[in-house]
Amino acid sequence: MTAEEVIAKAEKIAEAFSDGFQLEDIATVIKEAAEFAEIPGMGGAEKHALAVALVSHVIDITDTPWLPDALTDPLLKKLIPAILEVLIAASKGDLAINEAGA
Repeated sequence: MTAEEVIAKAEKIAEAFSDGFQLEDIATVIKEAAEFAEIPGMGGAEKHALAVALVSHVIDITDTPWLPDALTDPLLKKLIPAILEVLIAASKGDLAINEAGA
């Protein structure tokens, strides 16, 4: 995976946000980045880093309406790893929601 491929994917994802990057879009972008990072032979830490880098770049190249990017970008970037971990746990069935006794 080259930097150019990651940038190209980020730009493709960013095209969907012509109205600006809304806060609720973060989950969708993280999901797409996680799916993009599912590369056979790549380790979990590498996939995680790739997904985080991809989402970070999408945040960098998009604008958040109503609030300055200088405020929102660092906050969104801080959330990426945690949301990605929840997504990974859910995909593995490790997220105990609506389970009796959980």
